[in-house]
Order: sequence, then structure tokens, then C-alpha cells
Amino acid sequence: KGVKILYGVEANLLDDEGSIDIPEYVLNKLDLVICSIHTGCYAPKNKDSHTKAYINTLKNPYVDIIGHSGYTEYEYHIDEVLTVAKELGKVIEINAHTFSFRKRSTQNCINIAKRCKELGVLVAVGSDAHSAWGVGCFEPAIKILSEIDFPQELIVNESYEKLAYYLKNRKPFTLKGL
Repeated sequence: KGVKILYGVEANLLDDEGSIDIPEYVLNKLDLVICSIHTGCYAPKNKDSHTKAYINTLKNPYVDIIGHSGYTEYEYHIDEVLTVAKELGKVIEINAHTFSFRKRSTQNCINIAKRCKELGVLVAVGSDAHSAWGVGCFEPAIKILSEIDFPQELIVNESYEKLAYYLKNRKPFTLKGL
């Protein structure tokens, strides 16, 4: 019925060394890995620690996307992280859920999106659906990207074909669902 399903996971970032909670034997079978900080897995520290954690996670060859990184509790040195993301061909998620449920992080997310635009860093728009009813609800993120005139060519999941092309070129060792 035209629905493509990728094998993927949202992994938890666990520490400043960039460790994640999914073993390599599982990661090696996935098409897409998003890694995010969640309060129950990584306690807030300081900007330098958060920056180090994100940079080390970006260096993990299995991680494709840094998820919802706009939390004010986990601020980081944006340019340092985005520079590494660009160098490694990784993606930063612009998360629609943030604009509805983490409202105090809204400006931080906008700042991250603006710097992605200025530095030419790829982004993925995510719904961060916490239920089946939220899948595909991207409107708040799309609205923000539109307001800052974000270039469509930097949105890696603008279409299935574009995302598949990105993943095939980045991770030829897996791709079970593509």
C-alpha cells in the first residue's frame, strides 16, 4: 500500500564518551539509528560535557541522526557539534514534538535550525510520535523551518527517495528495509 518500513531505533545516549544502549550486533542490522539524550539515561551536566557526548556519539559509525537536541537542560556548543555532524555526514533532527510539548526549548531548537542552515548541515524532520496518532505530525517543525527559509535540499527526509539515497551512500553495510 505504498508504505515503506525501515528497521531503526532511537537509542539513548548514556555518557560523555558517546556510549549508547544498543549493542553492535543489533545496530549492524538496522537501516536507521537516531541517538537522543533522555533524562533517565544521562543526567544533565554542563555545556562542555553535553558537547563532548554529542560529538562522541556522532563518531559512532552506526548513528545517523542526533535526535531532539534542543533541550535547554542539555545545551551544547552548537557550532562544535554541527561542524562535526557536517564533516561526518550526519543529520540533526528538528523535532515537531518539541514545539508542542517542550515549549521552553523552542528558541534553542530554532537557533540550532538556523545554524544548520548557515553551516549547510543536513536535518531530518521528526514527529517524535509517542502514540500511533502522532506519526507523521510534522507541522510545527515544518512551520519553523519555513519561517527561517530553511533550504529543502538540506532536509534529508523530505522524501523516501532522498532518505534512501542518503542511507545507501552512508551505510552500505546494512539497509535491510530499503
